[in-house]
Amino acid sequence: VAADRSRAHQADVVGNTIENAQVVIPDLRNPVIEIDAFATGTLESLRSFGAASPINEVLGGQLTNVEVGGEASIDLSISFPVKDKLNYDFSGRIRSSDGSVRVGGFAAPITELNGIVLVARDSISAESLFGRFLGNPVDIELARTDDPMSPHSVLLDASGSTTVEALIDELGLPLAEVASGRMEYHANIRFPNTLAETPGVMQINVESEMQGF
Repeated sequence: VAADRSRAHQADVVGNTIENAQVVIPDLRNPVIEIDAFATGTLESLRSFGAASPINEVLGGQLTNVEVGGEASIDLSISFPVKDKLNYDFSGRIRSSDGSVRVGGFAAPITELNGIVLVARDSISAESLFGRFLGNPVDIELARTDDPMSPHSVLLDASGSTTVEALIDELGLPLAEVASGRMEYHANIRFPNTLAETPGVMQINVESEMQGF
């Protein structure tokens, strides 16, 4: 049976403008829906879209616990076998432009976020992802844990430096007239693995040897 094909030059979905979308079913006898699309919008509109999609599962269902802002775009590919729905696959290439991200329960946001996040059913990574955290530039890496049964599925690692003034302003730490100087730090966010027998809780850690204080 010949392939079925559809193209839409532009559409709006959950606040995102989709351009040059293409939907293909290569074989109507064994239908697998293949979707390729490019969408522009805001990080908030992409977060809303992701929270209602399998992307949320990759991040342990925590997208509802994240506040975002700024402009963004996504290249999205989906393969959905109609007769074998659990074996779907997808990949997304999300580009942030001067975005911001704040995790609920933690005062300090990441701002001026630029770079690319690559997310798929079984992986997540980053390309040249950087921003500002605790008042200073920060480099960010993303990775999925190797153990599928680990309590945490995705790790966000950030490395940078900060000052006493930034810790006072960003975190409200009582350091005025007590400390001064600058220190290097390593921070990470651990997202729960919903497939683990005992999923972990979402964790935010900031560690430093405090050299320079």
